[in-house]
Amino acid sequence: MTRSPAPAVASLEPFVTAEVLTGADLALAERLVALCGAGDDPDVLLAAALALRAPRFGHVCVELDRVADRVAVEPQLHTGNAVAPDGSTSVLPWPDPTTWQRTLEASPAVRSGAPGETPLVLEDGRLYLDR
Repeated sequence: MTRSPAPAVASLEPFVTAEVLTGADLALAERLVALCGAGDDPDVLLAAALALRAPRFGHVCVELDRVADRVAVEPQLHTGNAVAPDGSTSVLPWPDPTTWQRTLEASPAVRSGAPGETPLVLEDGRLYLDR
């Protein structure tokens, strides 16, 4: 029996279509966020998936206020349907960076720099995977 994707996962499908994220990024992010009891907020899920994706491209973090511009310059991202003719990914449903940061600050999956047991760390608008 196949299960349908959760609404939060389904809302991020444009990021998979644009090849910004893979299905594996979303599945792992969904599991990670669920294990933290962080619910199914699509903005938290997107942030987790992007943090999981970052090391594949040589990045140690996700800059929340710049990620929408940065992913557009990564080479293989220009083949998806959600990429604008100029090569940008601005047509994707990116969260507002300020609101996104507040959402992450309130999430049980994220801590702000202090030692703790969350998988994600948010410092100065940058989201990291905990090491």
